[in-house]
Amino acid sequence: MGWQGSSEEFAVIQQALDPQLIGKIPRVLFLSWARAHFSAPEPPPPAPTPAPVQATPLATDWNGLYWELLHNQSSGVSQGLSVAHLMKEFHLAATSLARSVIEEVLLHPASSSAVDPPSPQHINLGYMDCPMFPSNGLCAFIYLPATNLVTKTLGHDVRSARVFQVAVDAVGTDAITVPLQCLIDYLGVRVLVVADLASTEPFEMNRNGAVSSAIRQVLEYLHTCISDDSLDVTLPPETHVVKSNDRIIVTKLRHLCAPDVLQEHDDEAALCAWKLRPEYIRKYHTPLYSNAYRGNYGKSHDNVVACASHYLQKSIIPACVQRLESNPHLFDSGALTALMHREGINMRYIGRMYEMTNVKYVRRFLLTEMIARAAKVLFRAMIREGPAHSRAIAVDFFNVLCGASKESIEFYANEIEPTVDLKFGAHIKDCRQELHIPQLFVALQYHTGVYFVHSILYALGQIAHPFRASHIQSLEPSVTMLCSTTPKCQLTIDSIDSDDNEDLESKLQNAKLALAIEQACPTNVRHVHLCNLLVQAAELSLRLNNKGDAETFATLALEEGPSTHAVLARAHVVLMNLHHEHQDLQSLLESFEKAVEVVSWHLSATHPCMLDAYTTMADIWIQRSEWEKALDNLDLSTAVVKESYGRFTARFASIRCKQGGILKRMGDLEQALSMYEDALLVYENIPSTLKDRANCCSAMTDVLVEMKSFHTAYNMAMQAHELRKECSSEDLEGLLSSWMTLGRCSRLLDDDFRALECYKSALALAKAKQTSIQNVTEKIQEISRLVLALVFQTLFPEAKQCVEKIKLKGLDVTSELIAFVVAQINALDVTPYVEMIFSDLLGDDSSPSPPIFEHYSSELQLNGVLHLAAVPPDRA
Repeated sequence: MGWQGSSEEFAVIQQALDPQLIGKIPRVLFLSWARAHFSAPEPPPPAPTPAPVQATPLATDWNGLYWELLHNQSSGVSQGLSVAHLMKEFHLAATSLARSVIEEVLLHPASSSAVDPPSPQHINLGYMDCPMFPSNGLCAFIYLPATNLVTKTLGHDVRSARVFQVAVDAVGTDAITVPLQCLIDYLGVRVLVVADLASTEPFEMNRNGAVSSAIRQVLEYLHTCISDDSLDVTLPPETHVVKSNDRIIVTKLRHLCAPDVLQEHDDEAALCAWKLRPEYIRKYHTPLYSNAYRGNYGKSHDNVVACASHYLQKSIIPACVQRLESNPHLFDSGALTALMHREGINMRYIGRMYEMTNVKYVRRFLLTEMIARAAKVLFRAMIREGPAHSRAIAVDFFNVLCGASKESIEFYANEIEPTVDLKFGAHIKDCRQELHIPQLFVALQYHTGVYFVHSILYALGQIAHPFRASHIQSLEPSVTMLCSTTPKCQLTIDSIDSDDNEDLESKLQNAKLALAIEQACPTNVRHVHLCNLLVQAAELSLRLNNKGDAETFATLALEEGPSTHAVLARAHVVLMNLHHEHQDLQSLLESFEKAVEVVSWHLSATHPCMLDAYTTMADIWIQRSEWEKALDNLDLSTAVVKESYGRFTARFASIRCKQGGILKRMGDLEQALSMYEDALLVYENIPSTLKDRANCCSAMTDVLVEMKSFHTAYNMAMQAHELRKECSSEDLEGLLSSWMTLGRCSRLLDDDFRALECYKSALALAKAKQTSIQNVTEKIQEISRLVLALVFQTLFPEAKQCVEKIKLKGLDVTSELIAFVVAQINALDVTPYVEMIFSDLLGDDSSPSPPIFEHYSSELQLNGVLHLAAVPPDRA
């Protein structure tokens, strides 16, 4: 019969049964096709049963939950953890809302669910000039198009609300508070998310009321100055005040802090955009006016604020630069931001800090941070233009910043450098040449929220396009929270970074609290902060000799942290020490290689963080008496120090001294002396290193003694002694040792009288400062024996004859006699006691003996002294 259908139908069947046109159709495939086409049609599905209508779920009362936890009477740690768990839930809800709002606004603007003002939420929270998106007790406010001023202003709102809540907690008032809120940046858009207020009513400020008094206490705590002229200025301008659940709720505290006057010609927009940080205002010696530079409060307020800005730039910022130079472990964007904000410094001052430092790795770190922040601005603008292609834009953007193409060079010259100049006032040409690209790559991820697979050590700066779309792990929003725990817990956590090295137990407990808070409310998607806390806990546990906890914390850090981040090197160093304790050389060397690898990739092979691994490995080789290997690691350390700090620095001198000590043990005295001379040359130009300089001179003295250069050794010992005297109040052990060294050198020069005077001075110091010298009893006994030996070597002829007579008599020496003699030496001192004995022996027989010789005669006591003096004077 042939085919009765159309040619189009035949082509469809052929494509289904014989797509390769080979003329053969599998039986299973044909039967399946035939069954589908010629079987009876299935009956239509039954009509769906209508779903039961559910009641609209009640919105979460975030503020009620938060305020209830704050006023809970539970312990501080329990309360802090409860608040942290709530903040995590708030973070997730706010982030989810912000993502959906931004994607809706950017990708589907026609179907927007925005609520235009005025609505009850607008009136309650005070943001009357932008659309609002409500969801689950949260209100998201978004400004489109967002200007730089609006972006800064929203940041001031959250920052001021944070410190205002801390002040409320410190003052202890229940009358006023702020709602939960956070700031979210995603796909180039900034969203303010505030927890909705259930019910509100207008509030009129009463000048003498309890609320007004509480507000004044809070502002006084914050060290902001307010005017008493009228009720309108009790709070900073534009602050929104309502009453809810018997509490006064304040929002829009954007003008709480005084303007930061960077330049005298700053315009009004700049003065609104830039504010002094509240941390700085709290520490400044004079209260600062929130209303300064607003045109109606007089020049006196303006001048006070201008002086505060000037002091910040001339005193606080240089001090912060010094802290950076002295802390090589501060190399992360988050850590730098925390440090500067803790000191009350705005991030726009990074350019000033860059100009103030000459330390190479610090300049590179600050330049990296400026470029990453400038790139963030450009990236957000690009994303706003094409939100539907965000991943493609991200890949291209990272390739042009971290690749080695001609386009990359042009992009730095035409886009990055002008933006850095505009934002930070740093005019830097060819800045790409100063960068370590992997360090920039890590900073870019932190600032842009574009996270790549971190298990790959990318060949950055070597190929044109190192990234592909498959390398992107996620695009994360940047979130600034009102808080992550209670103010009291946060204050405890911040104390971990203090310079107090004495109370290690308390610091470890605080680190454990910080770990619990961070796990309850994570602050970083890559767990960098968590990893840093784990490393701190591991290092503190190791210093406290709690090796089990140290291993646990270090292992967790390696498991939780990004494998390419240099903070992991510190965890590897902790494990190196533990492997050394267990005599596991293979694991030790593996940890050492991993530490070197991760720092080399992230920060470069000459970054000071390499010193942790190199010096630890050198110390381990020293303990194993493998001197050549120790010297090899110290040579690597020297190269790092030269590159990072320069040759004429205390760190270089310290390594030279350690090299000198090893060479002395190896018997290479000439080379050891050369190392110490290098170190001394450096120390002589650093006034703050008196103690180190004295130690270096003492070490050189020992080398010169072994080289039989006794005169030079004595002169060097005298130089060390003079240095010890300058810092004697803090180095009594060193001063005592220098007296002993001078005595030893004097004896080597056969100058027994000078040696005796040195040992007598050492004995007097040991007796006078017994509470400040370790093992003082043994040291007093040792010095007393040395003094006794020298006293008998320097006797006048008659006394020497008397000694010979006593020796010839062969008198017995009892333990009671020795105890009596020792007691007299301790009570009277060596020289006066011996002189008293000889005075009685050589005196007139008719004169009565002193009472001290009533129980034991002067002959017996002299025999006891001779017995003590017979002990070798150099015996410890």
